[in-house]
Amino acid sequence: SEGKEHEAVLRLARVGYDNTVGHLKGGIDTWKAAGRALDHVENITAEGLAQLNPPHIVDVRKPGEFEAGHVAQAVSYPLDFINDHLNDLHKGHNHYVHCKSGYRSVIAISILKKQGYTGLVDVLGGYSSMEKTNIPLVDVCTKGA
Repeated sequence: SEGKEHEAVLRLARVGYDNTVGHLKGGIDTWKAAGRALDHVENITAEGLAQLNPPHIVDVRKPGEFEAGHVAQAVSYPLDFINDHLNDLHKGHNHYVHCKSGYRSVIAISILKKQGYTGLVDVLGGYSSMEKTNIPLVDVCTKGA
């Protein structure tokens, strides 16, 4: 959005993207007016995810966050290193992607889509929302305590 450019650059830097080279004046409206292609991100609530059996879950939080606690069947592919895991993900499968609250997961999905992945679904509210459901979690901090 207009006036939010600096905030966007800061947010990108916080997740490891330090080389932002510019922004599109007028944002998405300018993009649409130029007739450029648009895409969207599918999403699911944590409650909806809890009803699936068992989905492939990709956790894009930092390693320390994953180690502190994660969804039992999740794989850890931190956003900062998502490109290192492109050969680990199957392009033909559905992947349910989450971070802590939903910001990094959308960036990860955008990167994966650019690489030809389909079937990517963002978990709304991320791990913070999944903790409030019956999704099996591994709480490493208290494991064995």
